[in-house]
Amino acid sequence: MSPQKRSRKQTKKRGAIALTGVAGFPGAKLLEALLERNDFDHIVSLDLKRPPIPVTKGKFYKIDLTDPVADAILADILRKEGCECVVHCAFLSKPIHSSSYAHELEEIGTMHLLNACAQSGVRKIVVRSTTMVYGAHPDNPAYLTESHPLRGDLAYPFIRDKVNVERLIERFRRRNPDISVTVLRPCTTLGPTVQNLATLYLDHRVSLTILGHDPLIQLVHEVDVIDAFLRAIETDVEGVFNIAGKGVLPLSAILRVAGNLRVPLRYRSAVRFTDLLWLAQLSPAPSPHLDYLRYPWVADVTAAEEKLGFSPHHTTAETIEHYARGLRLKRAL
Repeated sequence: MSPQKRSRKQTKKRGAIALTGVAGFPGAKLLEALLERNDFDHIVSLDLKRPPIPVTKGKFYKIDLTDPVADAILADILRKEGCECVVHCAFLSKPIHSSSYAHELEEIGTMHLLNACAQSGVRKIVVRSTTMVYGAHPDNPAYLTESHPLRGDLAYPFIRDKVNVERLIERFRRRNPDISVTVLRPCTTLGPTVQNLATLYLDHRVSLTILGHDPLIQLVHEVDVIDAFLRAIETDVEGVFNIAGKGVLPLSAILRVAGNLRVPLRYRSAVRFTDLLWLAQLSPAPSPHLDYLRYPWVADVTAAEEKLGFSPHHTTAETIEHYARGLRLKRAL
């Protein structure tokens, strides 16, 4: 899906917008930002749990995207509320042990939402993805553009679901050319309200690394992710966009700034160790995720800069420095 600008930035106040995944990041922070900006007359919040902030202008609907009739329920809500834009953020930020539920939530849930949008007059859809869909490979180019094949490990359910969601979205876009579809692929995101694999990895004082590997890592601050979503919502630009802070750092430098002790293991030993911890529910991810600790997956953000006007306020170095300050405060308590 190559980015194509369709018209100038929309500035007038619009009707209603719907957000899924408002109980977590980025949905909750995006909801907060939209309430502050007052760009929409009405905001519809969709999730199993209420958002952590009061919704002063809009309505919350408790909705389970895995419900077999979720598409019909969603279509009724979107029609009733007059939603012209839908932002889909209801995705897992870390693997869970129930891969069947994860599949139902991410793939089937997205299918339900897309079907509902097609039936209810929605004109624009913005979807959260991740640069992890490219996969971490030794032969990756220095910077991955949006046209690069999605080579995420399909044997790893956490990644497979996200790759398949993007394929669903691409098929939907081809079949519904009258609906503008924008996909944002943020890289590893850090910030005070984020809870994901990276925060779990960094929050421990001891961090597993792969002996002989020190990949370059991109980071993006949570405020820059929210800014990217706002830009995608406010403009009639469709396509796929990588979202990342400027610059890269070796994994070793990130761990040094975080004040973490590195424990390097040979890859095969790391696989066995990680799988044992995963089975015991003591590891945040299974062994397939180790590839992201040994190979690069750095994304090119030129398209977002040129088409969305995205310009991150925080570099990769600044993002980890800010996060490390918070870590030091937590560890001092």
